[in-house]
Amino acid sequence: VAIVVLLPVQISKLSDLLSMKSPYRASFVPSKKKSHIMVCGFVNNKEKLENLYRELFNEGRCSDFGPDFQVLILGKEEPKEDVINFLISKTVDGRMVYRVGDVMSSDDMQRLSCEMAMAVFFLCNPSLTGKRALHADIEVVLNTIAVESINGEIETLSQMILHENRDLIFDTDVDVILTFQDYKATLMARNSMCPGMATMLEGMI
Repeated sequence: VAIVVLLPVQISKLSDLLSMKSPYRASFVPSKKKSHIMVCGFVNNKEKLENLYRELFNEGRCSDFGPDFQVLILGKEEPKEDVINFLISKTVDGRMVYRVGDVMSSDDMQRLSCEMAMAVFFLCNPSLTGKRALHADIEVVLNTIAVESINGEIETLSQMILHENRDLIFDTDVDVILTFQDYKATLMARNSMCPGMATMLEGMI
């Protein structure tokens, strides 16, 4: 019985030790020649990061972050294999880097130079519903407060799932709030006036 109990414990400890040597747990020191922004929340998802990349590095759009900036992806877990393949691809070309850390940890925020970031994006998982969606929205609020306590001048842009949870974040200094329920309602209204618009816009996004 002792062997059965101790073996999983030792394997877990070994896994923790190996993960400590992961390159994704290293510090992040921004380049003096480049500004950088942080992206947190639901980030360990290739499709989400691909959409974000297209939005941020759209050549036809002017950016407030300058012509040459870097994106620091902050996740609580090691990146998935498809996420790694995307980040090391020629398309990204080093403009997005991934680090493991927690916004609620002051040590992680110092290790990842949070105080030097120009902006922080909090992405949510729109597939969550019910209590899971509520908990995810509350986590966004707490993370927003944590970041602003480190850098009160930083620009924060937060995604939330449920419209009724917007009130939870109004008392913070968040700059932009986007809820997916509002987004869906807007698309439905547009689609009623112009059938097919919702499908077209979702494809573009």
